[in-house]
Order: sequence, then structure tokens, then C-alpha cells
Amino acid sequence: MSLNDLQGWLVGEGLREDLDQLTRHTVVAELDNLMPPTEDDAASFDWPRLLLAGSVLARSDQRTYLDAALRIATAAITLSDSEAVKDSGAVLLSKLSNFRAISLATERGFLTADVEGRLGMALRIEAQRRQMDQSILVQSSGRWIQVNDFQQRFWSQADNYQWLSASAPTASGKTFLVLQWLVDQIRSNEMRLAVYLAPTRALVAEIEANLVSLLRTGSGIEVSSLPIQEKHDKAHAGGPHAILVLTQERMHLLANAIGGAFKVDLLVVDEAHKIGDNQRGVILQDAIERATRSNPALKLVFISPATQNPQELLADAPEGAHTASFESDVPTVLQNVILAEQVPRKPKLWKLSARQHASILPLGVVQLGSSPGSLKKSWHSSPLQPESAVGHLSTRIAPLIPKTSPILSVS
Repeated sequence: MSLNDLQGWLVGEGLREDLDQLTRHTVVAELDNLMPPTEDDAASFDWPRLLLAGSVLARSDQRTYLDAALRIATAAITLSDSEAVKDSGAVLLSKLSNFRAISLATERGFLTADVEGRLGMALRIEAQRRQMDQSILVQSSGRWIQVNDFQQRFWSQADNYQWLSASAPTASGKTFLVLQWLVDQIRSNEMRLAVYLAPTRALVAEIEANLVSLLRTGSGIEVSSLPIQEKHDKAHAGGPHAILVLTQERMHLLANAIGGAFKVDLLVVDEAHKIGDNQRGVILQDAIERATRSNPALKLVFISPATQNPQELLADAPEGAHTASFESDVPTVLQNVILAEQVPRKPKLWKLSARQHASILPLGVVQLGSSPGSLKKSWHSSPLQPESAVGHLSTRIAPLIPKTSPILSVS
């Protein structure tokens, strides 16, 4: 049996019931005010068998297998009471290059600090080697940072191309890496002015705050979210380098105010898939074209969530420009789909079930304080996912759901 055949058997048959139960237990642990149908004991899981299977699945590059390995690692850390099992889950996360999840687990009390110090010598050497292999050097600061496979591939190759399109799932660290790379480009190269385009004012404020935190005081680089001509002119006249974080509308205002002298050296387009929107997508497309016309040597980076054809964003690159697209389908957080069905004639009682592939897993019943309104949106998360990536429900049902919660849909 080949490795791929073994991985397929594990996910399809060997671990199917175990993965279903892991899903049910991890989701139930994240929901408040839930009356589960049974009182199953998470300690009954055969953790050595599951963790061994997870290490086999972690060697794959297919999303289904990697997702199963991530679910095993997360469950070992969040469900088990054994420190040895939790540490083994952390080792499995490191095999998945998910170092951020290990840090979050430690910060939130799921893991005891200094996991490496508790490993045997062989495992410690392997963990250190893996960390070295999955690290990148920030040239301008001399600092090493740990990254996942997608981030490492982007960082190592981005300098070789003029137009780039980076696509990866939510919470894969796209924005974090691009901000690090953006700062490194401004510090290390002759670029004077960079513009980071974000579709909403909320995202503009978030990116601006992150850049200010990265640069700190005395960096010689100014960060602003206002379309001020003075910062543009000073940057190109030999003054402080500048990074402007703008919406596409604000960039138009700046370009109109400056006229023919408008010039951007590096342009980052976040949420680039919105270029297909009916109205604002046209404004975004025009903003990109204006920046390209004013500087044919412009370096341009598109950032988008997991898409099937990120290379399509490179179709308008200038003739002769070196282009590349960087994709990843590797999961970094768990995604659970929860179905909510009202108990007949009892509007305050709702039966919840988790959908796991072809299985529907009963979770229990929640009792609401009042009849719920309509849901505003769905979202995904995991016990180890950053809170900033979490969405929300309508105000009537939100108090019953913790900040880190699976997707919820109503039938």
C-alpha cells in the first residue's frame, strides 16, 4: 500500500468514526448553553493511535488529509487532560507548520509553556530543524520569523517578480506576511512610496495600526490613511519614505489632486477578488490602471482568499513584466458547519447538528432567552483561531455563542 493509499484509507474508513466524534466533541466544547444528547467521555479516545495517524496524514499535500491531521492535533490539545497528549498535539501542529496555533494554544492555557523543553532529545532536534527550515530572514531587521509553507514560498520568490497574485485560505497569514514583506521592501530598496489598498475603512484602520506597530517610532517611514499630497511629494523629493493605507476611492482623490506627477512604487491590493464587484470593482480596476500608467515599473501584489484562478488578476500586467501567482489550499484553522433546526412548536429550543463530510452529527439542544431574529452572517473558526477572524450573529442569539464558534446556518 502506497502512502497516498494509506492516507486515503485513514480518512475514508480507518478514522471516519473517530474524526466524526472528534468533530462533535470539539464543537460541543465551544458552545455554551448546550444540552448534549449524551455525556461521552473524551478520555476514551485512543490518542496514541490517532496521533500516529495524524503524523501520517501530515505528510500529504492534499487539503482533506491535512484538515484531518489538524483536527486530530487540535482535539488532542483542547480535549485531552494528559500533558503528554497535548505536547504530542503540539508536535503534530509543528509538522503542519502551524506554529501560530501552538503560540495561541499556549497563550490561552491549552498548552503549558516550553513544549520543546519537555520533548526527548531526538524530538527536540527534529523540532528545531523544522523551525529552522520554516523560518525566513527579514533583511532590513535581521530578524527570523517562523512561517508556514505558503508564506515561505511567497517570501523566497516575491522579489523575482513585478506582478504577484497571492491566494490562500482565511487565517493562513497572508496579510501578516505581506505587511512584513512590504516594510522590508521599503527599508531595503529604493522604493519611496507604497500604497496599500483595502476595501473598507475598518480594514484600512486595522492595517494602518499593524504597520505602525511593525515600524514603531524612529523608523524613517511615515504611515497614513489619509490621501495627503504632502506625504506623496515629500517621499519622492527625498523626505521620509511613506506607506499610504487607502480605499480605492481615497486613492482616486489623491491621484486627482496630484495629477500627472502621481507615482506609486509599490501597490498592494487586499481583498483583490472584489475587483469583480459591479460598482466598487470598477473603481478598484481604474485605481490599479492609473497607478500602472503613472509608473510602468510599479511592483504590484494582489491578495485574495482561496480562489481557483488567482492568475487571472495578472492579465493586465505590462508587456514584459515578470508575473507569478502563489496559491495554497492548506488549512490553518478548523472549519465546522453547524445546522440549527427549531424544535417543532418550541421557538426557543433549537437542535444543533454538525455536518462532517457525508455525516450529520447531533450536538444537542440550545435554549434561547427569546425567539431569535434572522442571522446576519456565517463564519468559521477554531479553538485556536485569532479572535479578529471571527464573525457574529444577530444580537438576539449572539450572547449564547462564544467569540470562537463554528459556522451556523438555520434550516
